[in-house]
Amino acid sequence: GAVYALMAVGIGLVFGVLRLVNFAYGQLIMAGAYALALASEWNWPVWAGIVLCFAVVLTLSMLMDRLVFRPLRTRSPAVMLVATFAVAFLLQSIALLWFGALGKIAASLASLNQPVTIGDVDIRKITIVAIVVAAVCLLGLVLLLERTTVGLHMRAASMDFRTARLLGVRANRVVGAAVLLSGALAAVVAVMLTVQTPLVTPTFALRDTIV
Repeated sequence: GAVYALMAVGIGLVFGVLRLVNFAYGQLIMAGAYALALASEWNWPVWAGIVLCFAVVLTLSMLMDRLVFRPLRTRSPAVMLVATFAVAFLLQSIALLWFGALGKIAASLASLNQPVTIGDVDIRKITIVAIVVAAVCLLGLVLLLERTTVGLHMRAASMDFRTARLLGVRANRVVGAAVLLSGALAAVVAVMLTVQTPLVTPTFALRDTIV
């Protein structure tokens, strides 16, 4: 539930500003998961794999904003929606061609999948970690939206983007911040999901985000 909450907030950030459901969000998570799998294959430390995951997801998020969202911002929502489908299929096809259909194993965080005993109940470590991480991320996001200038601009844009621009809100800055935050949450979700499902395939996280 905590992981789904992070995914929902990540998708909702972009929707709130652009009124766009980003159907490529699952592929951003998939890209982060492949980064973790490669780091595990290269025997990198856990922290290095997580840094690589964030770097890959944030880079793809900003490229998506620069190459897709920004040029199509004045077009109809249907055009932008189809564009996100195109990006999703592109990233999935690249993963299929590059890594194959069998996928890769991200085993560097496998220890978090082991259970801990609380009373008479065995609970996987990742369950506790996911709840704590989700709570921290959501609390940090609330503070950012309510206590910072960027957060104020994002809330204004979510209510009335056109009026917010007339009042001096910079559209590129607001959209970029929303996309960047959404990408950071996607990277967090990628780490959580690869612990629970270490096998990373081109369809990784697709069912979770669509359903």
